[in-house]
Amino acid sequence: MSVKIVKESYKNYGDCLKISNNICEVIITVDVGPRIIGYNLLGKENVFYNDIDRNYCNKGEDYDKYYYPGAEWNIYGGHRLWISPEAEVKSYYPDNDPVNYDIIENGVRLNCDAQKGNNVQYTITVTLSEDTTKLKINHQIKNTGNETKTFAPWCLSVMASGGVGITPMPMTKTGLLANRVLSLWDYSKMNDDRVYWGDKYIILKHDNKPPFKYGIKMTDDWAAYLVSEQLFVKRFYTEPNGNYPDFGVSFESYTCAAFHEVESLGVLSDVEPTESVEHSEEWELSKCETKIADIRNESTIDEIVNTHIK
Repeated sequence: MSVKIVKESYKNYGDCLKISNNICEVIITVDVGPRIIGYNLLGKENVFYNDIDRNYCNKGEDYDKYYYPGAEWNIYGGHRLWISPEAEVKSYYPDNDPVNYDIIENGVRLNCDAQKGNNVQYTITVTLSEDTTKLKINHQIKNTGNETKTFAPWCLSVMASGGVGITPMPMTKTGLLANRVLSLWDYSKMNDDRVYWGDKYIILKHDNKPPFKYGIKMTDDWAAYLVSEQLFVKRFYTEPNGNYPDFGVSFESYTCAAFHEVESLGVLSDVEPTESVEHSEEWELSKCETKIADIRNESTIDEIVNTHIK
């Protein structure tokens, strides 16, 4: 087997790079973004949300002042790199210009221009296994300013609608001490019927409803999303004693009417001028015919985890 890399147009995203083997394909925007805008088993649907109609766009007077007149941020969909903690305007950098890139062995290195105003620079390296669906993504953020900045890498995968998210609960035995940290946003209702707070897993189903978001400090370092008979698994490392954003969580999941997000975070760091921080993920896709409607209890999740993840 071998990995093929070609440039081709994709929907209304302009030029993109398609990286593929005999099992799966990956599509990355280079006219805008960048975004990993597509990921799927060959012959199957894209597991990522694509904002074809540009429904999610942030703009206005504050954006004009901070960036430039007419600045607009588009979600585009797919996977992107951000900085945490989130901040209005500063987080929503208008990344609508072409991206520099280098083709490397089995993948691509995306070299973004330094962000004006934010004074940071992103470099994302993506490589695909020759004979599996494993995709490795290294995210690097460099401080291009003149002052120390405190931030954490934040890697958001915006998934297609109609699926279900699976997050393992921390199971460490700590006796009289607490063993998990959970963060909730002000719009998240604990009794939302889309979420199941289990003994071993948190199950969050996507539905056409208002937003819901939670965060948790991970120990197993994986999260999954099942959609279109494909199980998307995201693996990453959580530093046990690391200082994480949003009250100390290394993973977050968000759902709204149009899409579902699977998000990992790195530790908060004081980054000196010219210094960089990194955060890596490894993805996998597998065929999974379990019906979303059948996921009602943890025994069903155990079967999925034991078959596709462990």
